[in-house]
Amino acid sequence: MGVTGPDSRPRPTADGRLLPPTGTAPAKALGTALATALGTALALSLAGCGVPGSGVIDAGAPATGLAMPPTRPPSGTVAPWASRAPAPTTAPTASPARLRVFVYLLAAGRLRPVVRDLRAGGDPVAAAVNALLAGPTAAERAGPAGLGTRLSRPAGTVHVRVAGRTVLVDLPGRAPAPDALAMRQLTCTAALALRTATAAPTPSPVTGGEGAEGVEVDVLTSGHRLTGRSDGTAKSCPPPTSPG
Repeated sequence: MGVTGPDSRPRPTADGRLLPPTGTAPAKALGTALATALGTALALSLAGCGVPGSGVIDAGAPATGLAMPPTRPPSGTVAPWASRAPAPTTAPTASPARLRVFVYLLAAGRLRPVVRDLRAGGDPVAAAVNALLAGPTAAERAGPAGLGTRLSRPAGTVHVRVAGRTVLVDLPGRAPAPDALAMRQLTCTAALALRTATAAPTPSPVTGGEGAEGVEVDVLTSGHRLTGRSDGTAKSCPPPTSPG
């Protein structure tokens, strides 16, 4: 004989009314009572442990600390935080190479070597001779030394050729023939430029031109040929470190 549960069919009464099935309402009431009892017991238990019941609690400002690193982007993409290479910049333009030569001007009738910084390129001996023929600057003329020259700038192109230890200066047109002091200006200027260009020994202000090679300078002008010679001694051409 099996165990049957409560009768779930409505029960008729003597006056014709239907009563709820046996066990339906009592079962629901029993379940509600048990849930209420369990809730009350749980609340009392939490209160006994020091945990207050509350609604929504304001937790304040968000927690701070170490940020998690960003996730790696899919292959083939660039993350927005990835460092980017700096934009290429135009390299600064290098200043043109310079050529330093010395020209021999005159101070109270004596030779005075004066530096000239020129744009590099071409023959340094020709550059030095042309710089000499340009004469002193206005500041050099008005300066304490009162620098001057016995040479004048010829009208036309000055041709300068070098053959071994000989320098040929061809002055154009009917340029006046240089006198002895002007020839010394040309000779010393061309000779020092040639020694500098060929890395030959130059005169020393202490020992003179010991070990220096002689340089011959030929000047062609108005059908004349004049020759000057620098033997590399400080007596023939004062070196740049000497006041001259």
